[in-house]
Parts: sequence; C-alpha cells; structure tokens
Amino acid sequence: MKIIKNLFLLFSLFFMTQILAGQKNPGIQAIVYPRHYIEVFAPVTGVVEYLNFLPGTSIEAGESLTSVFSLGFHKDFTTALMSYLYAKKQLSHCEEEFNRFDKLFKDKLASSSEYASRRLDMIKAQHQYFSAKIQLSYLQDRLPQQIEPDNIEASDLDAIIKDKKYLHINILATASGILLYPSAKNKLSDLLTVGKLVKEFQTLFYIADFSQIVVSLPANQSLSKLPVGSDILVKNLATSEAVLKGTIVEHLVLSNHGNSSHLSPRMIVSVDQTSFSPENLKNFHPEFIVNVLPINK
Repeated sequence: MKIIKNLFLLFSLFFMTQILAGQKNPGIQAIVYPRHYIEVFAPVTGVVEYLNFLPGTSIEAGESLTSVFSLGFHKDFTTALMSYLYAKKQLSHCEEEFNRFDKLFKDKLASSSEYASRRLDMIKAQHQYFSAKIQLSYLQDRLPQQIEPDNIEASDLDAIIKDKKYLHINILATASGILLYPSAKNKLSDLLTVGKLVKEFQTLFYIADFSQIVVSLPANQSLSKLPVGSDILVKNLATSEAVLKGTIVEHLVLSNHGNSSHLSPRMIVSVDQTSFSPENLKNFHPEFIVNVLPINK
C-alpha cells in the first residue's frame, strides 16, 4: 500500500511539473498571415458545382479549382453576343451604303443631304458596334478561355446557345501556392461548399506563398525584442500542435490608425519549408490567431 501511495505521489509530481512547464512558456497569441497571397474571386453569381482541392493543398497555376453554374451569366452572355453580331452586321451594311453614296456624291449623282444621312447612319452604327463589343468584352473577362468575337458568325450562334457552354464557369488558379479557404467566422452558412450560392466578386479562395509569414504581435511583447536570426515556433491555438517554424529576418513597427501610442510590432519570418506540410495548414486562413514562442538554440 505504501508503494502504491509513493507511485501516486511521483506521478502527481510529474504531471504538475509538466503543467508548470507549459505555464512557464505558453507562448504569445499573435496574428499570422502569409506575406504574399492573392485572392480568387467568383467571376459570376451562381452555384458552386464542385471543389477540386481541400484547404491546405499545394496547387499549380492553371489548375481548375471549382466551377460555378450560372443561368444568369449564360443569358447575359448570349444576349450580348447576339447584340454584338447584329451590330456588326448593321455596321457592315451602313459602311457599304456610305461608300456607295460617297462615290455618287463625288460624281454629283447624290445630294449633300443624302450623303450626310448615310454618314450619320454609319456613325450611329459604329457607336452601337463598339458599345456592343465593350459589353461583350466585359462579360468575356469572366471566362477562363477567351473567344474572338470577330471570328464568330451569326450561323455559329445557335450552336453556342445549344451547347450551354457558358452555363458552367470554370475557375482556374492564377498562381502556384497553398490553397486557403476564407474564414467561416464560426458560422456554418459561411463555409464554401458544393451547392452554395456565391455572389459575383465574392472571395472564394486565397493562394498563399508560405516562404515568408508576417507575425503581428500585441504591443509591448518581449517576443518583438527577439533579434533578427532568432527561431520561432508557431502553434495551433486550439490544439497546441506545431504548425510551422521559421527564422526572423526583419522587424516592422506600424502604428494603428496613425496613433503612435498604440504600436503594432510585426516580424517577417522566413519559414522552414521542412517544418510543415500542407496538411498542417488545412484549418489556416489568410489571418490566423496562433501561439508563437521562441525556440532556444
């Protein structure tokens, strides 16, 4: 019985030591984000059809990230295409008429009023043509693959509409890096999922370069006084698992809203690429609250 009691005391002492050690250096809460990242927007309003990659996945530029089904865009695009083709045909007709009356006018076989009327018709047709082309180009910018309007004839229109190609807008990665999802802000309705309605210009993804991160610290923290060359460890705030580690390469001090009494120390950290895998970043968002602590060499 005495032996069991002594063992219990030894185990209690061991666990108390571990707790005190954790309390001695729990780290400092900080906001961490990649120094360089880009946003990927929804080019149209529609419904997410599929998601090809999980957050934290390493992707290459040009890979398909998702597709958005948009009946509204299909209608707008085909209408703009029809307007463009009609304006193109009208312009061609008006130019032919003007050139014919220009010759007649020079040969004094047409009056100045007839000549002026045909010239005005051509100017109006030019205006309608360029307006239609601008509108079509505006919608074309939402497509991953551009079409050349001047190569489309009226005979192609039926096939384009029946094909329903522009119902499904494929969204490609515009850079290589780690794919991150926007923060759901603790609301399930904010999660990006298949079947979700997204709005035009809504942020769908971030593509981040994790070669360097920015660590934004609370004011007057000792961690901000670590010299360049010091190593730090970034831990998940919820699980205390190590996310990545790196080396401080630069210190920045930025004032909040121009108030010099509230300084926000920030560190640029070069990330040790062997210290993490994309799997570590599956719950990472562009700005993430973590625990940061120095690594004693």
